Amino acid sequence: MLSFEKLPFYIGVLDSPDNKKLPLALPFALEFDKGLGLIRQRYSEKNEAFLDSAYKKGSSVSTPLGQGSFGVSRAEDVLKYIVKICGSNFKKSSFLEVGCGYGYLLHRLKLLEAKNVVGCDPGTDAKQGKKEFGINIINDFYKPDLINEKFDVILSFGFLEHVKKPLEIVRSFKKILKRRGKIFIAVPNCENKLKLGDISILGHEHWNFFTAKTLEGILIKGGLSNIKIAFDSRKAMIYGWGEALNHTENKNIDDSAELLFNNFSEKVKNILLYLQTKIDKLDRENKTLGLYAGGLQIIGLLKHKLEPRFFNGDVAIHGKYFPGYINSIESPENLITNKIDELWIAATDYDKEITNYLKYKLKIPKDTKIFSFKKYLEELK
Repeated sequence: MLSFEKLPFYIGVLDSPDNKKLPLALPFALEFDKGLGLIRQRYSEKNEAFLDSAYKKGSSVSTPLGQGSFGVSRAEDVLKYIVKICGSNFKKSSFLEVGCGYGYLLHRLKLLEAKNVVGCDPGTDAKQGKKEFGINIINDFYKPDLINEKFDVILSFGFLEHVKKPLEIVRSFKKILKRRGKIFIAVPNCENKLKLGDISILGHEHWNFFTAKTLEGILIKGGLSNIKIAFDSRKAMIYGWGEALNHTENKNIDDSAELLFNNFSEKVKNILLYLQTKIDKLDRENKTLGLYAGGLQIIGLLKHKLEPRFFNGDVAIHGKYFPGYINSIESPENLITNKIDELWIAATDYDKEITNYLKYKLKIPKDTKIFSFKKYLEELK
């Protein structure tokens, strides 16, 4: 087991550092569940209660589908798969999306003339989507007894990683499917980050950390057949789908996730020791530190005297805050007008694009030292 007494309780960027009156940090433990063959956060009733409160307040760690150019492109990517899976039956199909947010994906399905679309989500965005798109959204946490009809397709995007009993959820989906109905699930692809030892993957909002094989295993155990696995264009999300038939497939379930978990746990311990030496050196020399594109989970596990600064290229979050930190998120241009001594690139998925932008387009001062978290992790292989 990999455990921390205090991991930042991050529920999305904030208008002030107080985290919407929720805790700034909570205990966190990661373990391997042999029964499910899945890397999971160890269950905590206390953590679950705070998460439920956060969801009701409308927390959103990632960009919702349909919001901004990134959110729209993600929605269009997953939409292509859904339409393809339904084939010629698309316009005859009814859809239920669990964890639908404000319903943008359902809105797009409706525009494409799907027969019927229904959503379910506990957040405040559901009310907005219901009003804006005219979609029937059940504004509550998903429970099978809330659904009084059967559907041709049940889908979820970025939902299954947030539930403490993923297998029960898949089995409950199957019960409200029509004969030969389909389940489509999209979850974050954690495999590469687990291999690297990327600490930023850790967060209380995720109970489950999927790879392609472990998602397939859950779908198999959930009783689906004709299971297929695919990835989005950046391999950041895993798409898995299957049919609800009377028989189930007899496939061997991959058990490599346990080795992946053990390697990740050992790496993280060594990584934190190294990063702490870097922080200690900066503090001794009274030098300033900045983190670009995230970094809260990294810095939150380290001791530091000087308050770090945060930078991001997304203008929508400039002036917003990470919980517990008084420095708001800044525009990259501030690296020129108010420079820092060392900048850590925290986003492993976009490391190359960010570094090239900073060096060659923005042209930050040459005496600002850039530390690539991704390159450091790759060197540890």
